[in-house]
Amino acid sequence: MKAVDDYMDLNYKLSVIPKKDFDGTEYFVAMYEELKGLEGVGDTKIEAIEDLDIAKEIWFQTMLENEDEIPMPRNYEEQKPVKMTYRIPVSLNDEIEAYMKREGISKNQAINLLVSKSLYEEHSLHEEQTIK
Repeated sequence: MKAVDDYMDLNYKLSVIPKKDFDGTEYFVAMYEELKGLEGVGDTKIEAIEDLDIAKEIWFQTMLENEDEIPMPRNYEEQKPVKMTYRIPVSLNDEIEAYMKREGISKNQAINLLVSKSLYEEHSLHEEQTIK
C-alpha cells in the first residue's frame, strides 16, 4: 500500500468515549485501537468521528512522507472490503457528492463515513432505548 486513500479505506476498530471537561461539560473522544495516539474530539459522537477522520488522513500523509510503518487493522484478512453495486436516487447521489466535495474526500470514503455514522447513531439510539 502506498497511497493515503488505500489506508483510509481500511477497517480500523473505532471507539468513541464520553468524557467530562473540568467544568463538567460532556464531550466525546474518538480513536482507532490500532492507531495509538490518534484522536478526534467533538461535542457530539459524530463530531468526534469527523474530527478523527480528518486527523487520520493527515496522520497517514505524515507517516507516508516520513516512510514510517503504518499499523494494519487487526484481523485484516478477515476484514477485506466487500465490493457492492447498488442503485440510489439521483437526489441522494447529489447529496453524497456535495458532502464529498465539502469534506474533500472520495465518494467511497464519503459513503463509508456516512454509513458508519448512521449505524453508530442507530446503535447508540438502540442502547439508550434498552437502558430506559
